[in-house]
Amino acid sequence: MALRLSFERVFRGTCRAAGWAVFSMAAVAASAQELPIAGQTQELPIAGQEPVLGLRFPVGRVQFEPLPADVLKACPAALAVEGRERSGWLLAQAQEGGHRYVALGGFLMPRGGGAAQVETDLRGAVVDMTSAGCELLGPARRVFDAPPPALPAAALEQLAADLARRYAQAFGSADGLQAVMRRQRLTPAADASPVLHKALGVVDGGMVPVR
Repeated sequence: MALRLSFERVFRGTCRAAGWAVFSMAAVAASAQELPIAGQTQELPIAGQEPVLGLRFPVGRVQFEPLPADVLKACPAALAVEGRERSGWLLAQAQEGGHRYVALGGFLMPRGGGAAQVETDLRGAVVDMTSAGCELLGPARRVFDAPPPALPAAALEQLAADLARRYAQAFGSADGLQAVMRRQRLTPAADASPVLHKALGVVDGGMVPVR
């Protein structure tokens, strides 16, 4: 019991330092989130980090929409990473000219439900889904900051706007999201990330490096 209480004090201190809401380990356990992968589900670590802004958060309290099954099914090659498979959250999506663009992030899962450790997917991805298949456009943050020619400007703006909406919902409100960005010093600047800066309604702030 003493060891558990000691661990919880350390964990609560980490939450405060990262700008997270503080809550008990019992609350974390009660709200543990699972994500689908290849027809299975696997329990997630307590802490997560999204790949676009780099925000760290408690998975049990900040919950994004799970990645839809049709994306998992259509994009197996794009979601495979060095013997692991991506599974996680739908961070943003946009439709443009027969293309469905999806920004995703979450975790790298052991393939086939193996015993390997689940890792945070720090890069994430943006995929381009059409009736002909699924193409990986690149790491999530890089696509927003240096969009590939295959991604139309209108679709990029839609992605950024949808991301801002989904992040505000996940963090409680637009004000709550901006407060977390300021506390973690991960606010996108206009010169380095104009699309995200505009979509998130940022007034000023620093910038994290493009991954």
